[in-house]
Amino acid sequence: MFITSSVVRAHSQCPRKAFLLLYPDTSQSTDKSHAYVQILEERARVNQAKHVAEIRQRSGNSCPSDANLLSTGPEFLVNVIIRNSDLEAHCDVLTKVKTSSGLGRYSYEPTLVTGTYSPTPEQKLGLSFTGYVLGQAQKNLPFAGILLNRGEQARKILLTDSYASIKTILRTLRGWIENPPLSHLRRF
Repeated sequence: MFITSSVVRAHSQCPRKAFLLLYPDTSQSTDKSHAYVQILEERARVNQAKHVAEIRQRSGNSCPSDANLLSTGPEFLVNVIIRNSDLEAHCDVLTKVKTSSGLGRYSYEPTLVTGTYSPTPEQKLGLSFTGYVLGQAQKNLPFAGILLNRGEQARKILLTDSYASIKTILRTLRGWIENPPLSHLRRF
């Protein structure tokens, strides 16, 4: 069982929602999200496809998407799933920066593409979680990350102050995984 950015973001909105994402009730599963959420997700997919196409064009079409290639040092990695221990994060783009890490004389910073014009607290938390998981993989937490909004404006978000809240949320979620609270298992 992986703790994902959607579970971490859900915990910031409602701990019960996060628990239900960790332990879905398959007898009542609907897999249908709210129409507003579907619209934002579709806008993010369109924005992400456009941004990745631009990066591929600039880099001569060589943008791998395998997190195992972090140690080889490409300038960009796109559509990467980063896994470390019990954590899993999706990142739209990883950009190489000149900060030493366990990888060598470089490290990576995450970029998430959104479907909104301005960053939401949940998007910032998702970026922080992605940065945290990336930091575990490269043995150095990224200082900042980028949220690329629907208007194609890149907003640099400082991540260092949010890692403490990520650790707090992870402690709670890991506790639920190790010992699920019975009060949450009852359905209304």
